[in-house]
Amino acid sequence: LTFAGMASAQTVPQFGTNLVVNGDAEAGPGAPDDGATLVDIPNWTRQGNFQVVQYGASGGFTGLTDPGPKDRGKNYFVGGPDNDSSSASQTIDISALSPDIAKGGVTFTLSGYLGGYADQGDHAELSARFADKDGKDLKDVEVGPVTADQRKDVTDLLPVSIDGSVPAGTQSVVVYIKTVRTDGSYNDASADNISMVFKK
Repeated sequence: LTFAGMASAQTVPQFGTNLVVNGDAEAGPGAPDDGATLVDIPNWTRQGNFQVVQYGASGGFTGLTDPGPKDRGKNYFVGGPDNDSSSASQTIDISALSPDIAKGGVTFTLSGYLGGYADQGDHAELSARFADKDGKDLKDVEVGPVTADQRKDVTDLLPVSIDGSVPAGTQSVVVYIKTVRTDGSYNDASADNISMVFKK
């Protein structure tokens, strides 16, 4: 995994809460159609043409009543126009939790909703990298993609999650959404309600 030029979350980390800021794509505007210019994505660093769109945006996007998060809000993440692969990343400073992590027994749940368009193979992957104070990689985890077969060739988003232990020495976590286009001109890989929760 490659994580470069990443935005950082600014909240004080706490156990039992979502550590990802703007994981629901609601902090900024959503594009109204597939021809819109790229919008700002607060707290995330964009690579390629990664985009935020409105549910029900014109051009065949997931609608407000299509299968997906119940608390979906107005917007969600997509791969964006004219690119084979794009991504967004966010660095979470968890150094304030270091004393508890050092004791062992701290666990994480990385979760979200991933999807795509109709029977096309465009897909998203959700991953996280745990690093020490020097930025050394301690652990990588990944979940997804959700395939067209899993979606039954329906435009929607399905829940995914992965649990595990937080490595001793972890000072930061990078959450990463990668999208891949296999069909058409628009990268229809989609994601929403991205969450990283620590528990002890």
